[in-house]
Amino acid sequence: TSARRDADSLVSPNVATEEELRAAARPDSVWVAHGGQEVFSDTMSELACALDKAGTLHESHVMKTMPHDAMLVAPSFDFG
Repeated sequence: TSARRDADSLVSPNVATEEELRAAARPDSVWVAHGGQEVFSDTMSELACALDKAGTLHESHVMKTMPHDAMLVAPSFDFG
């Protein structure tokens, strides 16, 4: 159901407890990057904070003008 998905930490790490985040990743092992124009920018920032609090965040980067999925689409552009 939708309610179960919204509360399932395997589907949405933003609802995971610190204990669940620590169990899912080694200490200081997670890298988070997202764009400031990303639809889920606030959610990604919240996740980075939760990972940091759990001790699993290694680095977090926000590219201010990057839109949603830019990192996935960029290899398809010809910059040459």
